[in-house]
Amino acid sequence: AARRTLMAHYAIVVARFYEEVAARLEAYHTQTAPILPHYRDAGRLVSLDGMADMDSVAAQIEAVLSGLPRPSITTS
Repeated sequence: AARRTLMAHYAIVVARFYEEVAARLEAYHTQTAPILPHYRDAGRLVSLDGMADMDSVAAQIEAVLSGLPRPSITTS
């Protein structure tokens, strides 16, 4: 009985995970993907290899950010 309960719980967790992934993909396709051409055409879109190892991704991000102008900070 305990094993069935555990398996049922696992099935619910897995189902919720897939629902969450589907919701995030839907949000990407409806909210993010449509604006990508605007930023690409403006030269403001940077593509990185997010499947690389963590150190490589961090290095890519640092390289992109090092080329950006620093924001001015004002105090009032």
